[in-house]
Amino acid sequence: MTQKGSSLRKLLIFKGAVVQQDDKSFLHRNVNAYLKGLATLFDSVLFCSKIMQVSEQSPRWQTELTQEVGLFPLLSPSRPNLLSKMSHFLSEIKQLRVLVRQEETCVLAHIPNSYVPLMVLLARPKHLVLYLASDWRENAGHALPGKSLGRTLRLLYYAWGANYCIRRAKAVICAGEKVYKQTSAKHPQVIRTAPMVDIETSNHATPYPETPKENPPRRFRFLYVGSFIPIKNLSLLARAFRSLVTGANIEAELHLVGAGPEEQTLRNILNTDKNCHYKFHGYISDKNKLNNIYSESDALVISSHNEGFPRVIYEAMRHGLPVVSTSVGGIPLQLQDHKTALLVPPDSEETFCCALKMLIEKPDLYKTLSQNGIEYVHNILTTPAWKQHGRLVNDILDDTGREDING
Repeated sequence: MTQKGSSLRKLLIFKGAVVQQDDKSFLHRNVNAYLKGLATLFDSVLFCSKIMQVSEQSPRWQTELTQEVGLFPLLSPSRPNLLSKMSHFLSEIKQLRVLVRQEETCVLAHIPNSYVPLMVLLARPKHLVLYLASDWRENAGHALPGKSLGRTLRLLYYAWGANYCIRRAKAVICAGEKVYKQTSAKHPQVIRTAPMVDIETSNHATPYPETPKENPPRRFRFLYVGSFIPIKNLSLLARAFRSLVTGANIEAELHLVGAGPEEQTLRNILNTDKNCHYKFHGYISDKNKLNNIYSESDALVISSHNEGFPRVIYEAMRHGLPVVSTSVGGIPLQLQDHKTALLVPPDSEETFCCALKMLIEKPDLYKTLSQNGIEYVHNILTTPAWKQHGRLVNDILDDTGREDING
């Protein structure tokens, strides 16, 4: 329920498309905990998002979420043609306008999001708060290779949309120091807060480290956790690891947790040299088992072409693991090279290999990255994002005196 003295009763959350691959992986590890937490601070919470169904379990997830929080799926991808989609979109906007123009309703919109600018323009929410976790340029495809008219137009739309939404908002919530500084130049009320993640810490037999890890005496273990899909650029990781153990003659292992169509490509690269020690663990839904793999590993590796800010970084840091990642999306906006991570370009096998080698050969750097990562993630674990975001929404609306932003 809401705080005393506040008439705010309803919260509408807009988020980008949710790719639902498994009933438990997304439901219990991210969005569900965030939404249920917010539901304790408001009379009602409605989640507005495009749900991309890629498994038979997705409808069950949607049904459960609708019963416990409230779900408003946007622009179903099953619409057969553009005319049908436009008709459906206008119908959605008409319904949303009734909701978002109510005095007791606040919209918390996660951007970058292709839907939100049009919603703000046409539905004109009375109370709008933005949550910005990464640079809109990266999410528009700025970091992806190649050029096309479609990508250019999308980039221009995101540029207009982000700036327009920021101007219309009562306040902007930011995750990460760099994106906070960028946005502060555009809006008078910008608050830095935790990202929308929920890192479960219970039921884990091995305590999380409070002191930094040190280089292991055994063979060094690199860990990847995520999907095996093209945008993750895993061929770069595989080639860099192969160069490390062959060209640099370093003893190391690569452990991969996840599944996807790129698995055979990875196997083909890694199988070209007998010195490539690797293991595919498959998709792991058991949180305790995944925690054990984190604990037994020495560093997290990310090689993506583009990202928002992957929650696996927080999970790895919680276990004291240093991070080696490509400098894409929201990652360089929140992490500093050689301080909280080793950041490399997304197209250089040699640079990626050098970063892996540096982590093994420089124990002081390894220890520094481990310690800084533990400290970085501490505040996020201490106070969940839903609690920070919910309190800020209430405080923001109370402080602004409920003036109509569209007046």
